[in-house]
Amino acid sequence: MDFDPKQITQDDGHIHIFSDASFVPNGKRLGIAWVIATDTPETPIIVSKTIPAEDFSECMATFYGESTAVAEGLELLPANSKVKTHTDHRWLYEKMNGLDITPASGPGKIPSPGRARTECLERIDEASKLHEDVSIEYAHDSPKKEPSGLKRYYMAPAHNAANDAAGARSHIDVPSPYEPDTVLKAAPIPAELRHDASGAMDVIDFDDDDSTDENHDSEGFDPRFQKPPRNNGPNF
Repeated sequence: MDFDPKQITQDDGHIHIFSDASFVPNGKRLGIAWVIATDTPETPIIVSKTIPAEDFSECMATFYGESTAVAEGLELLPANSKVKTHTDHRWLYEKMNGLDITPASGPGKIPSPGRARTECLERIDEASKLHEDVSIEYAHDSPKKEPSGLKRYYMAPAHNAANDAAGARSHIDVPSPYEPDTVLKAAPIPAELRHDASGAMDVIDFDDDDSTDENHDSEGFDPRFQKPPRNNGPNF
């Protein structure tokens, strides 16, 4: 496919592509899809395809679909681009970024170590070499998992298009591209890591003269506790 780089390059200088996969066990069909952000949020480019059952093992369908979606999404784009590819497969995102691996459950979520899994990861590596710069980011269509309203907006049609390609009948609502960001609910802190607040009311003596404190400026404010500057760039 031919794309106009100017149309799909965002203000941060990157192309943003959102991928998803859907597997229907009864029909043994795997659908993958991509949504490419354009210069106007209301008109993203949506591409999808169906992968025949003989191309993958059902025991690793989800991983194969998600990793193939990332790799083929990179192959779709103009060469030598700066790309940010977004996936909702957290294990894949963490693996490709060298992070701690989040446990996952369910058939095909994380295939057992073997050549098939290695080949999937190698394909992403090879596709990444087509471009000047590639980063893999996590994104989700649910506000419970994704704080960015714009990411949710692009992931929702990727989800629906993948379902269509797999022969699934379910769709999710696509939110407005201008839906506000949300704050994710923090996970509970394990008991062994909770702070001991038994001495919270103890009296602490502070030096009233902060004029000589190297951590304070001339107005008496401590720069260690100032809010970072607001990022006014694309809210991906």
